[in-house]
Amino acid sequence: MPKVFSILLIALSIATSACGSPTLSPAETQLPTPRPATTTQTPPVPEPSPSPEESATAEATVIVEQTVAAPSGLHVIYLRDGNLWSWTETSDNVMLTGTGDMSTARLSDDGQLLVFMRGREVWTIRMDGTDSRLLVTQKEKGGALWFAPNGSLLAVSTADHIDVIDLVNATSSTLVTYPAIPNGYYPEIVWAPDSAGFKTVIPASSEKGQAEFLFVLANGTKASLAKLSMVPLSESVPFISPDGGYVIFVEKLGDGKESLYLMDSSGAAKPYGEPAESIRAYGWLPDSKHFAYVWENQKQTPILIGVVTGEPPMEMVEKGYEIMRWLDAERFLTTQDDNLYLGDINGGKSLIAEGVSDFDFGK
Repeated sequence: MPKVFSILLIALSIATSACGSPTLSPAETQLPTPRPATTTQTPPVPEPSPSPEESATAEATVIVEQTVAAPSGLHVIYLRDGNLWSWTETSDNVMLTGTGDMSTARLSDDGQLLVFMRGREVWTIRMDGTDSRLLVTQKEKGGALWFAPNGSLLAVSTADHIDVIDLVNATSSTLVTYPAIPNGYYPEIVWAPDSAGFKTVIPASSEKGQAEFLFVLANGTKASLAKLSMVPLSESVPFISPDGGYVIFVEKLGDGKESLYLMDSSGAAKPYGEPAESIRAYGWLPDSKHFAYVWENQKQTPILIGVVTGEPPMEMVEKGYEIMRWLDAERFLTTQDDNLYLGDINGGKSLIAEGVSDFDFGK
C-alpha cells in the first residue's frame, strides 16, 4: 500500500450519518465510529440512471475527490446497505458510496485496484482514483469476484457460469457453465500463481450427484481432477487451499455421521479427525497447510485448526463465526451476526462495523 492513500468516490451522494455502536463483550475493543467522508470537490456531472442493470450502456460515473488518512498495513473494504466503506488500522471507517446498489467488491492483492458489481455491471477503479471503467454488463445480477495474481484477469463466478474478464481490454469470456446452484452460492476460484488458469469445485446438480473438482485454463480448456460427494451446501461448503493443492470438504457417512475429508490435486482423498454428527469447514490459513473447521455436535464447540500432515487439531475459539478470512497465521477477519470483526487465534476480537454483507482486504 502507498504511504499516502487517495481514493475517488464512486457515488451519487454521500450519507450524512453513521450507525451507533453495539455493546461489546469484555473481549472486544471499540473501534472508531463509522462516519461519512468529507468531500473536497463535487464536479457538476449528469446523474447516472437509477437502474443501470436495465441498459448495457453505462452512463458517466460521478467522481468526487476524497483524501483518506494513510493506512498502515491492513486495509479493509466492506459493504453495508449496498454502500462501500473503507477501514484501516490507523483511520476511522469512511463511507465511500451512497447509491445503495453495490452487491460485492474486491481489492487486488496489492490493494491498488478495486472491482465491484453494481446491478448487472462490473466496474473497476484504481485506488489512486484513476481509470474508473465499466468492464462488462452481466446477463444476470449477482456473483463473486476473484483477481488473478497478474492483476490483468478477473474471474466472475455466478449461480450458473464462470466468466473471465480481461481487465486490460475489457472483454469477457464464459469458460464454465453448469446447472443453476440455489441459495446464492458462487463457486470458489483459486488462480494458479502464473495466472494461466484456476481451480474450482462445481457442486452436484442433484441430491445424489457428485461435485467436480476442475482445473480451467484461461483459454477455456478444462480438466476434471476429481469427483466428490459432499453434504448439502447449507451444511458445509468446500474450500480450496490458497496454493490450489488441496480441497477440504465434508461427506456424510453411512452411519448418519459426517467426516471431514482432505483431497489433493490427484483426486486422492483421506478423512481427517474423528467423524461427528455435524461438521463444518471454515477455510484455509494462508500457508495452505492449516485449515479451520468445527464439530458442531459438541456443547462447547471450539474452532479447530487442522494440518495437512495429519497431526491432531489445535483448539482455537468458541464457535459462532459465519465467515473467516485469514490475514496470517494469527489474525483473521470474521463476521458474526452480520458484524465484521478483526480477530486473533487467541480469541480476541475488535469490532470494525455492523450490518456488513460482504468484505475484502488488501495489504
